[in-house]
Amino acid sequence: PAAAAAAAPQQLELLTPVQYRRKFQMYVDSGDAPAPCQTFEQAQLPAPLLNALLRHGFAAPSYIQAQAWPIAMQGRDLVAIASTGSGKTAGFLVPAFLHIQQQAAALKQHAVERPELQQQQQTQQQRQQQRGGWQSKWNKPQSWGGGER
Repeated sequence: PAAAAAAAPQQLELLTPVQYRRKFQMYVDSGDAPAPCQTFEQAQLPAPLLNALLRHGFAAPSYIQAQAWPIAMQGRDLVAIASTGSGKTAGFLVPAFLHIQQQAAALKQHAVERPELQQQQQTQQQRQQQRGGWQSKWNKPQSWGGGER
């Protein structure tokens, strides 16, 4: 029985926002800041992202991600100061990528409604094929955090 209990997944004890911030020594300068998302489920991440995080051994957001994600997803200003390796980069980039993904989906829907935009996209694809598939490296944004670049 003791071995079975040890092998069972550990249930995370959720804290109140005040308790969570106190535990991780967070200072939040807003009376109406959203509560930290202490689990990936609370963060409501898309399934592919959630599965990738779990597959790579992450059990829950880091403390900085837990508080940064809900604030950033509301489009609010955020300054996060934490040590190297705390997860600041993902704290900022996950909401940014999710926002970009939402905008891309909206643009795709808009393109269906606007045939002239579809024509522009087809023309761009044809030009790219004529160039042999070459694309500028500036079309692909890059980002990183921590360490030397």
